[in-house]
Amino acid sequence: MTHANFDAQIAAHKDLSKLLRDQEIIGFSNFSDLEAAPEFLNYIAPQYIASFRVLFKRYTETAPNEVKLNALLRSLEYVASSEVITAVEEDLNSLLKEALDLLVINKSRVDAKLELLDIPALKKAVSITVINCCNRGKASPKVQKTTDEIIAHILYLNYKLKDVNPKYQKQLYFADEELKERLLKIERYHPSQKSKYLGFKQEASSTTPKENETQPEEIPIIEVKKENKNYWIYVVLGIGVLLLKFCARI
Repeated sequence: MTHANFDAQIAAHKDLSKLLRDQEIIGFSNFSDLEAAPEFLNYIAPQYIASFRVLFKRYTETAPNEVKLNALLRSLEYVASSEVITAVEEDLNSLLKEALDLLVINKSRVDAKLELLDIPALKKAVSITVINCCNRGKASPKVQKTTDEIIAHILYLNYKLKDVNPKYQKQLYFADEELKERLLKIERYHPSQKSKYLGFKQEASSTTPKENETQPEEIPIIEVKKENKNYWIYVVLGIGVLLLKFCARI
């Protein structure tokens, strides 16, 4: 397809034309109906990157507007090639780093006392915009790493808030419920993967616990665990050993 045909395709799509040529976007912009061949995405990539950077800065710093910012983030799913993601990953990651900083501060607060949790800062750290950055930038290793750290901190806060009383600690309870809800919206996370992000350690005890003495509480530690790629090898070997023992008895 010629460049003239590509230009005609841009002109025919109102939202895309506005984004690329006017460097503007509206909250209801829709790119899901865009029939974008790889050649077309490569053609518009330079314009898209330039527009994205202008609009991202405008709607995060100059004139904050979450509705338009989220419309811009949604466009990544339909308009962005891998080249684009690489080009804008620093922008996405900078916003995620700000969210992570808020979570780190809140971790320190709840470690001191649960009631010190900064709920407004927590809401900002797990806003829909942050979730969208996690999901739309998942092709970027840099974004993936920060997303993993965000997930780990949310899980840590969930752990610290797990015993709050919904009757007497309503704000903390609802904050924990919101954390759980937002966590499930991050596409990189699933409850079955919890052990990938959250490890546990027991506080060291120099003496053997006496009878009826409570065991040291398990304290969660923030870390992103590496998946054990040899896991299934060990499973197969274990089954093989059991079969050999069974056959030997016959």
